[in-house]
Amino acid sequence: MNKKLIALALAGTFAFAGCGNNAEPKEDEPKTDTTVTEPAADEAKDAEMKADDAENKAEDAADEAKDAEEKADDAANKAEDEATEKTNN
Repeated sequence: MNKKLIALALAGTFAFAGCGNNAEPKEDEPKTDTTVTEPAADEAKDAEMKADDAENKAEDAADEAKDAEEKADDAANKAEDEATEKTNN
């Protein structure tokens, strides 16, 4: 009798294991490429050169602004001296 129960239990287990496996296989969702590529060495050098050029232009502009400020100060001092001479005379 025990052999019949074991056989029946195994048959029931196999029956339940086989049933309900009707699920449709999921389609793979398209994956997006999230890898980050690093710039090539030449592009990095070009970017560095452009940055250096921009820095040099900024320094030149700062020098020109300083020269213009000095000229404006000289002109203001000259105008002040001329006004003082005219008022004193």
